[in-house]
Amino acid sequence: MCGNGIRGLVKFAHDRGLVRANPLRIETDAGVKTVEAELAGGRVARVTVDMGVPVWNGRQIPVAADGEVVERPLEVGGRTYRVTCVSMGNPHCVVFVDDVEGCRSPRSDRASSTTPSSRDG
Repeated sequence: MCGNGIRGLVKFAHDRGLVRANPLRIETDAGVKTVEAELAGGRVARVTVDMGVPVWNGRQIPVAADGEVVERPLEVGGRTYRVTCVSMGNPHCVVFVDDVEGCRSPRSDRASSTTPSSRDG
């Protein structure tokens, strides 16, 4: 389940007059999601969605780690990052930094798929 995707769908449907209900209940592979659009001038200005309860257990996210994966070290390309992993229907790996401009972000394609923490490699 992609929160940004469902928000985009709701904006598209409301702004084109395809739906009028608000909030909407949308059936997804991750269950029924309740989505509410905030309108301004007859168009969607903001969309909120109840994504449900986050999954913090590493094996259920899935990542190759037991328990909660919060501020755990992960080496990528010779650099160690402190990562937090969570799933809201699809896995997320979050790196908090003080300086975004000074952060060299790891390559999300090849680098992350070859780390020991990637279950499917």
